[in-house]
Amino acid sequence: MTEYPSDIRTFLFIPLFNVKVSEDILNKKINGFQIITSKQYFESYRHILVEKGWPEYTNELDYLVEIPKLGAIYHPVSSYIVVKEILLPERPENVSFQDLQVHISKCMEKILYFLMACRLVSGGNIQIKDYFVISKILKYRGNLGISTNGEDIDGIYLLSKHQVFCIPHYDITSINIKKILLTAKKLFKVYEVVKIPIQYFMQYYSAKDIYDKIIKLAIVWETSILNDCKDELKYRLQVRSSSLLHRDISKVLALVYDIRSDIVHGGDVKKNEIKKLKKIVGNDNIEETFVLIFIFIRDYLENITREILCIFINKIYKTRKTLEQVAKEIDESVFCAFEKITPNTKRD
Repeated sequence: MTEYPSDIRTFLFIPLFNVKVSEDILNKKINGFQIITSKQYFESYRHILVEKGWPEYTNELDYLVEIPKLGAIYHPVSSYIVVKEILLPERPENVSFQDLQVHISKCMEKILYFLMACRLVSGGNIQIKDYFVISKILKYRGNLGISTNGEDIDGIYLLSKHQVFCIPHYDITSINIKKILLTAKKLFKVYEVVKIPIQYFMQYYSAKDIYDKIIKLAIVWETSILNDCKDELKYRLQVRSSSLLHRDISKVLALVYDIRSDIVHGGDVKKNEIKKLKKIVGNDNIEETFVLIFIFIRDYLENITREILCIFINKIYKTRKTLEQVAKEIDESVFCAFEKITPNTKRD
């Protein structure tokens, strides 16, 4: 830990949930912050917070990162924590509280993009609840904007009378960390362009209801790959997505569009869509609609959405084009491919 004068030394803690971090990444500097274990928090940080007389939020932080002891734990517990020591202005007493909060927010920016990039790079139920800022003059608890309510963090679903379904944990490893950091860098550069679809993808992680999850993913597509369309949405979604991903996913996306319409307009999924769901997930024996949709989202839709977003981010990062321009570029590639198949076709 860096030694700062006690009056300007500030700690930022962000507990991570449903995450596993490889040993070779722990305690290493990542864009100015570190990831530590909950055990390391108690051994290296907590005593400093107590000794300095900063107990207000320490107990709340302890509750989220406490190492399970004997007996059952009935709330989500964080095993890994993002920690950053922030150097405040040398005379913080002469700076307004609002300006200090702005300073803290800027320091947190790289962490926020890192966490969003984790979700964009690969699957896994990485969750964040709150962050904690603790120092002599700053003591508060806040929401990151991509946070999830405590009761919804675990990713456990009781969708049938006989089965419990869990979203897998997220692995941060030496293999994917470089891709995460590169994606975070690109996202930072293009965020204002892709902000709306990215925000809905983050809301997808916070949504507990299965129907709400599929609607959030559908909005991601509508605000990215269909952002310039007002009609023929289902057809354009099929054509553009298949062209963008270089494989035919038209049946999957057509079904998603129909399920979304059923939920929004009727509140439930129609029997015809349920039959198609069973065929796609490859199981005719599942009767519960929620189970079918959960598997459909987990095994198909989430990964497709992630792939589409990453392609858009990369294209916009390289070309500085808008979402609308990238969408039109996809149409151009579709038309060119069609012209190769039918060379006598004349364009209007």
